[in-house]
Amino acid sequence: MLRAQLQLLLLATCSAWVHHAPRPVTRTRLAATPTLNPLEQMAEAAKTAAYETSAAAIAATISAKVAEKGDKMPAGMVPIVQEFMRTYLQVVAKQKRDPMEKVPVLKEYLGLVEDQIREPFPFEPYHVAWTEENGAAVDHLRMDTEFMEPLLDRADSVLLGEEHVAAIEAQLAAGENVVLLSNHQTEADPSCWSFALAGAHERLARDMVMVAGDRVTTDVVAVPFSKGRNLLCIYSKRHIENPPEQKATKMRHNAKTMTAMLRLFRGGGKCIWVAPSGGRDRPA
Repeated sequence: MLRAQLQLLLLATCSAWVHHAPRPVTRTRLAATPTLNPLEQMAEAAKTAAYETSAAAIAATISAKVAEKGDKMPAGMVPIVQEFMRTYLQVVAKQKRDPMEKVPVLKEYLGLVEDQIREPFPFEPYHVAWTEENGAAVDHLRMDTEFMEPLLDRADSVLLGEEHVAAIEAQLAAGENVVLLSNHQTEADPSCWSFALAGAHERLARDMVMVAGDRVTTDVVAVPFSKGRNLLCIYSKRHIENPPEQKATKMRHNAKTMTAMLRLFRGGGKCIWVAPSGGRDRPA
């Protein structure tokens, strides 16, 4: 007899846990912002301008390198990657940080994208995260964390309903299974999970198993992040017949995925996240 504890949790911005009971929330950003005199303001503005110039130069270099791979990337992907890199570096500069800090992880990420273009990685029905802890040569979760760090504002973020997280951890420790349901998901949501649960609940974020559609296991820009997560890989009903000649193969793959999920549940102590309606970037 399987014992699966079902928890339906609502997610707010940055996948923070939401508690229905009202409680005060302290905003830290405005309170922590020091008042600068005019000379200090001018110095800060000059520093930011210099960082923005540096960001633009780095983005131009990256854009040129991405364009060189254009014939090997999916149609329309080059300008998307170029614009993302430009705005990413712009965000770092506006945080009054040297954009050169993020060049190593950007180079690592783009190298992993190139690896995926050259030799697409075949995800098994159950994919175990590629991390140093699991013996992987490249720790994709570390890369994910370093890459996403400028995009997530810890100083102005709060985790609400932490008692629910503690309850989940207790149930997992007792050998029960927990299923999390959210109506939709995006490729960045796993990173937000790690961000929200960092520190005291990092183990939960690392061990969580996510049901993943074929988009995040085939899109060359998403795969480097997907490799860093525990995934149950499926083909959705919408895509299983496209192309028709692959339908039987995809159905066999889905059957193996369900078998893998059953095996995980039988082992107990598993937390699985499912988004029944799929991605937020298309209709449910």
